[in-house]
Formats: sequence, C-alpha cells, structure tokens
Amino acid sequence: MDIFQEFATDEKLEIEGVWKKLGDAKFLVGRARNDNYMELYVKLENEHKEVLLAGGEAALAKRDEIVYEVTAKTVLLGWEGVTKGPKKTEWPYSVENAIAALKVKDFFRVISAWSNDITNYQKAVEEAQAGN
Repeated sequence: MDIFQEFATDEKLEIEGVWKKLGDAKFLVGRARNDNYMELYVKLENEHKEVLLAGGEAALAKRDEIVYEVTAKTVLLGWEGVTKGPKKTEWPYSVENAIAALKVKDFFRVISAWSNDITNYQKAVEEAQAGN
C-alpha cells in the first residue's frame, strides 16, 4: 500500500468544502482542522490566553466559544434549505446562525463526523464528482 497515494486529499476541497445532504437541507463542510481552522484557532487561543490558562468554568466556556466560532468560519461554510421555528421560516447561513446551530450538540456531532471523514476530501472523490 502506498500510504501517500491511499491517503491523498485535495487541499482545495478541505478548505472550500463539499456539499453534504441531511433531510431537505444541504451543508457545505470543510475538513476538520484544515489550514484555515488551525490558523484561526491559534489566533483566538492566543487572544484569550489569560482566560484559558486561568482554568475553571470561564476557561471551559471560552474554549467552547472558540471552537464554535472557528468551526462556523472554517468548517461549516454554508447551507441551503435550513429552516427555523414552527413556521419553518428559511434560516439563511451566516456565521452567527452557524454558531447558534453548532451549539445543538448532535448537529455539531454530525458536522464533525462529516468534516473528519477523509473520503469526503480524497482526490478520487473529486474526480468522481467531476464525472457525474
């Protein structure tokens, strides 16, 4: 097995995302821990270093805020067909709306699972999608 070929991914797909369907909605999902994710995460972690190092509830809350913000800006990149409320009002994508959605723990888990699935970002996947 050629590890370099077997695990090759398309870095453009990792950053720009792939569309994933869930029910009637579609979500544009970048790769977990892509270059943009890591850069923003380190930046925000450094900006809030004092709070994070202090520990306790404030540190845990700040860590969650950072994860939601970074995920909304670098992993959950867009959506279509998402509604909100009993009237099923169209809920447009924005970073703020993405952060609110990611706070729903099981939705966050779905996005995380997609973003960690290598098959979504492998070069063979891109080639197959181009042929369809």
